[in-house]
Amino acid sequence: MGVTGVVLPDPRHLPEYEQVFAVRDIVVLMTAPPEQVPTYVAGAWVWTGVAQAGPASALDADALTACAAGPADGTPASISVSAACALTPPTP
Repeated sequence: MGVTGVVLPDPRHLPEYEQVFAVRDIVVLMTAPPEQVPTYVAGAWVWTGVAQAGPASALDADALTACAAGPADGTPASISVSAACALTPPTP
């Protein structure tokens, strides 16, 4: 057995003591290794079928930082765009 899925709750509706900060950064960093954009389901970002990591991300630190630009507690749609950016191949 091992990890097969990851769930990151959207903290905007949680009590302050349960909130996760830097959600956008977490989503971008969690998206790169399995090369899978999460699905936003029932108030959480969900990655499924992640029993093993994919190939190393081709993006460097600057590119990942650019993908994570935006408010940490942005809307699910804007955070999903940031996650998709983490899978965009670098331009030569």
